[in-house]
Amino acid sequence: MALANKYFPHTNPIGRVIKLSRSADPSQPWLTIIGVVADVRTTTVFQEMGYVGQPTVYRPFAQSASSSLALMVVANGRPLGLVGGIATSSRKTAGLKPSRTGSPESRRA
Repeated sequence: MALANKYFPHTNPIGRVIKLSRSADPSQPWLTIIGVVADVRTTTVFQEMGYVGQPTVYRPFAQSASSSLALMVVANGRPLGLVGGIATSSRKTAGLKPSRTGSPESRRA
C-alpha cells in the first residue's frame, strides 16, 4: 500500500510498471503491478520506535530467488499444526525435494 500511495497517489496502480533500478539500466526488467497488499508493520528507531509503512515490492520467488525467505501465515487454532503441510506445499511449488537431512535441495539437472 505504501508504494502505491507514494508513486500512484490518485490512480489505480494495477497494470502500471515500475523498475527497481535506474530506468536506463537494461539488465533489470520493468515490472508490471498485478496487485496491492496491505502494509507490513515494521518498527524502526528512526521513526521514534513507531510503526511505519515502507514501500515494498513482492516478487514471485521463481523470478527473484534469494538466500532467505520469510513466510507469514495467519491461522485459527494451533499454527504449528500447519508447518508440515506448508513445507510440503512449498517444496512442490518451488520444485524442491527433501534431502537425506530433511532440508530441501534443488532438482537441478
